[in-house]
Amino acid sequence: MSEIESVIRAVEEERRRRELKEGFCAYRKKHLRGTICTHPYAIPGVPCSKATCPIFNRVYASLRYGMDGRLHLRVKRTEEDGKPVREDRTENRELTKELIEEAAKLLPEELREVFLRKAKALAPDLF
Repeated sequence: MSEIESVIRAVEEERRRRELKEGFCAYRKKHLRGTICTHPYAIPGVPCSKATCPIFNRVYASLRYGMDGRLHLRVKRTEEDGKPVREDRTENRELTKELIEEAAKLLPEELREVFLRKAKALAPDLF
């Protein structure tokens, strides 16, 4: 990724953070059970809030089904220089219980239990 693309991405992410702080977020959608986050890195079905927001938090992990039908573990973390790094931990390998637990250790305490519960629901054969 070029330097210009990384600057544009950082500016967009800062704009989204500001919007969320001010009460508006493009990823927030109304649902029967309240508001949910539709961000690709959000944990599916979790209510939208600052504590569960992948834009607002420095470290985040999520499980999603990809276009290939496989379950993918996606992780977002911030390096020391402040640039976000997004990676798909299952791009070249199979999803394992160890990968899920490793990603859960990166998360804040309040999200760890929710993430593991969702992982068990999406991939019961691993647990």
